[in-house]
Amino acid sequence: MRALFFLHLLNGASAFTGTGFPKSYAVTWSRNARHRSDSPILKGKSDASESVLAPAKKFLDKNFFVVGMVTSIGLAALNPALGARGGPLKPELTVDTLVVACIFLLSGLALPTNELKSAAANIKLNSAIQGFNLLLFPLLTIGLVAPVMRALPLGLGIEKSIIDGYIAMNCLPTSVNMCIVLTGLASGNVATSLFSAVLGNLLGVFVSPLLIFKCLGAAAKESSSLSYLAVISKLGKKVLLPVLAGQGLRYAFPKLVKFRAEHKKAFGRASEFLLLSIIYATFCEAFSKGLGLSACAVATLLVLLPALHLGFLGLAFATARALGFRRDQQVAMAFTASHKTLAFGMPLFTSIFQGPQLALMSASLLITHPMQSVVGGALVSRLEAYATEYPSYASHVPGLNKDPNDSSYSDRTWAIIRRGVGRSNT
Repeated sequence: MRALFFLHLLNGASAFTGTGFPKSYAVTWSRNARHRSDSPILKGKSDASESVLAPAKKFLDKNFFVVGMVTSIGLAALNPALGARGGPLKPELTVDTLVVACIFLLSGLALPTNELKSAAANIKLNSAIQGFNLLLFPLLTIGLVAPVMRALPLGLGIEKSIIDGYIAMNCLPTSVNMCIVLTGLASGNVATSLFSAVLGNLLGVFVSPLLIFKCLGAAAKESSSLSYLAVISKLGKKVLLPVLAGQGLRYAFPKLVKFRAEHKKAFGRASEFLLLSIIYATFCEAFSKGLGLSACAVATLLVLLPALHLGFLGLAFATARALGFRRDQQVAMAFTASHKTLAFGMPLFTSIFQGPQLALMSASLLITHPMQSVVGGALVSRLEAYATEYPSYASHVPGLNKDPNDSSYSDRTWAIIRRGVGRSNT
């Protein structure tokens, strides 16, 4: 083992000849050490350690985001005050402002303008996402989910305020960062997710309060302190300006775009780290406040809310398939149409709901926000495989688009291609 240590040391020294280590001296020791490292004992130990660590490294590389989420939640549980608002890490500045801005800066840097233009021009897809998120979502909640929740036994701790809070949460627009990152990780159409997130939150400023008042009636008090212009201004600073800055960097520094393309995985890891910091801060805030719920209610919500979110995500995905969208667009709609925002939701809830019931009304939102990333992270690898399933067919069809984005055709088109390939092979 000492030979291996000196091997690495002298190899490093040989790169800096003239600083005290003659090159020939370093090379001689390097060769001798290499011969000694070939001994069966040392080589067997090295191979054995690599064979043991290889599966763990492969698992971590494939499930980095899920492992990171579990780690972030565990760290938040150990010391919630560290990452809560007003704590030493100052998440109200570092996470809410800087981290979100960095996420959208990277999105803007990675996003060609023509894709954003094409995403904005797809009226059918954008209408489907907003219609599902801001109309169908609340309607299904009032007509189907809320009655089921009210029918649950009282011993489960689901009070009326908790149910009203869940209804109000489903009147909110989509998240402004998490759905975009998850869409990108799953090889979905990031341009569609980005445009829909921005559009949804702009619409939500006007639509969400009206939906809450309509759905809850007397339970919702008229807003008195929320400034619509202030919310729009904040959203523009958090989302639009960083995206524009990323676009500016993209066109001002073409070499930076090339560098990002060559280090795509590293930039993806950076986005994952940024998202994990949001998850950590969110759980710190939730744990520090204790949610104001009984243990029984928390346990019930931890089972019920992921199941409901998975159901809505699956319904959004099935709707996108039924409407004939491309696979990358299906992934984008599944994440974007099923998510709800905490960044816009908490200020809105604080303005509408007053008194001690605020904690109960906010419970579903505080649990759902990080839970969306947990559920989405668990589905990323499966949806990525789905979005990139058909590359082999392109080589069998003359004149077919050879674009590396193999999701550029709808499922119906691929079904026709598959049938044609099957006939040609018989």
